[in-house]
Amino acid sequence: MCSVLDRIDRSLADENPVFVHCWARRGRTGTVIGCHLMRHELATSENVISEISDLRRYMPSGRDSSHHTPEQIRMVRNWKKGF
Repeated sequence: MCSVLDRIDRSLADENPVFVHCWARRGRTGTVIGCHLMRHELATSENVISEISDLRRYMPSGRDSSHHTPEQIRMVRNWKKGF
């Protein structure tokens, strides 16, 4: 995950857009975005899952919830700044 987040950060620092997606609807995109939010203190462990849902409103299928397994939710909520 650190490698993925580092790549996203480099791209954003270079002012390049970043698109994060997966095809299987297994919560991987939400996990990456959640960890990114936590890394940059844009969310807290208490609100990170709702922040992901809020960001989804911009998607054509935004009314669908982001699929997360209990393990993914734990990973995102426990992600620390700097990792």
